[in-house]
Amino acid sequence: MMTCEDVNECAISPLLCAFRCINTFGGYECMCPGGYTLRENQRMCQDLDECSEGLHDCESRGMTCKNLIGTFMCVCPSGMVRHLDNEVCEGKERVYSTLIGLFNGDVLPIHCVYRCSLSVLPLSLDYREGFCFTEVLMTMCQMSSSSRTPTTKSQCCCDGGRGWGNQCELCPLAGTAGYRKLCPHGPGYATDGMDIDECKVIPDTCKNGRCINTMGSYRCHCKLGYTSTITGMACVDLDECVMSPKPCNFICKNTEGSYTCSCPRGYVLQEDGRTCKGTGKLQFP
Repeated sequence: MMTCEDVNECAISPLLCAFRCINTFGGYECMCPGGYTLRENQRMCQDLDECSEGLHDCESRGMTCKNLIGTFMCVCPSGMVRHLDNEVCEGKERVYSTLIGLFNGDVLPIHCVYRCSLSVLPLSLDYREGFCFTEVLMTMCQMSSSSRTPTTKSQCCCDGGRGWGNQCELCPLAGTAGYRKLCPHGPGYATDGMDIDECKVIPDTCKNGRCINTMGSYRCHCKLGYTSTITGMACVDLDECVMSPKPCNFICKNTEGSYTCSCPRGYVLQEDGRTCKGTGKLQFP
């Protein structure tokens, strides 16, 4: 009596899905990480636009939704700024009025707080420059983890940095009050709301590829022999040996960024580096 067994497509073909393959009885399903959704082919993943799908709570806080790669952020409408201590928007005049007394105890004239706010605001921001470090061991910044490009503290800490400056000032942890104060616009943006160029701040941002800066983030254009991760923020080795059609006519061995072909005993590798030819009259196709 013949019986049928389920075939685990995920185990047979690891590249069926871009992110995660789940075997089902008689088939399989592909899943994407949070912030992404399946494409029409039900195999590849694409960014989920939480703003257009209504998967956000920005409007309840008087903000508008801005879609980012793999996530979203709430931004204040024109003429308003986010309060540094909470998640609400306030008029610029009210925020700027709090600047009185912040400059070494000096009290600014009321008319300047309101009418000269654009010239007053930069004084409240930290524009000092120093190196950014992505590794800190025992409160010591590791020079090997720095791109050695001078940046401000917010450009460093709001972009994945762990320490900043000559004194190795530790960056506040994401989600803490200190982080929200330093990075009021969320990751990828400095305190003043300007986009951070991750390609310059973070060392080896796209190893084995080229870094392309985007608003609030970045993406990698990978070299031949490498492919981007699901987030598009790193390049990993591409296993050519599991691709279809296979690059070798017989034995394929994957290497970092490439592959090599070899032949069984009695055959020699041809000049094309892919096909094998028998040493006698037989020729391997």
